[in-house]
Amino acid sequence: MTSDIDQTLDELLQGVNALLDSAPSSMDSPVPNESRERGISESIEFGGTELGQLITMLALLESRPEQPASQLARKLLIQVFLRRARPLGGLAREYGTVMVSPVIHGRLDRLLRKGASVVGSDASTLTMAWGGGTVAELRSTFGRLFSIVCLEQTEPSIRFRVPKLPERVSLKLGDIPHRSSLASVGYPNCFAFIDQDNLLINPVTVLWLDGGAFVPDQICGMTCWEGEWICVSGASAD
Repeated sequence: MTSDIDQTLDELLQGVNALLDSAPSSMDSPVPNESRERGISESIEFGGTELGQLITMLALLESRPEQPASQLARKLLIQVFLRRARPLGGLAREYGTVMVSPVIHGRLDRLLRKGASVVGSDASTLTMAWGGGTVAELRSTFGRLFSIVCLEQTEPSIRFRVPKLPERVSLKLGDIPHRSSLASVGYPNCFAFIDQDNLLINPVTVLWLDGGAFVPDQICGMTCWEGEWICVSGASAD
């Protein structure tokens, strides 16, 4: 049985690698897309690409641990996100070869051009300092992705951490204000929040919504929870 699973994994990985090789590498915004004409559950896709559809399907499979394919889906998702990662580049100096998701690469590059610097890196997170910046500027730069930013200090300079792969973070269930009004226009009646205390413990796949998507400000992404799509909110769960 193990050898059959390994063979299947190898075959799927070859297909994933082929899709990744043919996909554009310059992507720098949260994707999937959302439109006014379609319900939220129908719009979870990475620009309609084959790779995006595969990621969506794998995220759904991963969320059902009782399914034999759940662990395989998790392995494939991690493979996809690692293959998509790009080096920070020369502005990061000694950290220039550190690989980060294309979802945040451009945002980090803009911060580096504004005077921010990388001051630390471990297996999963990146630490940055920004002497001349403000929290408002940081929030503006990250947009809906600001919920992944873990502020360590704001004075005399900003210091913060971000996961290198924001597609894989820990979540917790909670409630948000005006939930009933969101449910009335077709949004799932359940919400998850980025768990800043355990950002990289038991991570799940989050599909970040496009910054230009027509969605309420408090909704920043979608995830699959026990086989059902639910909203990820950038608001506090407290």
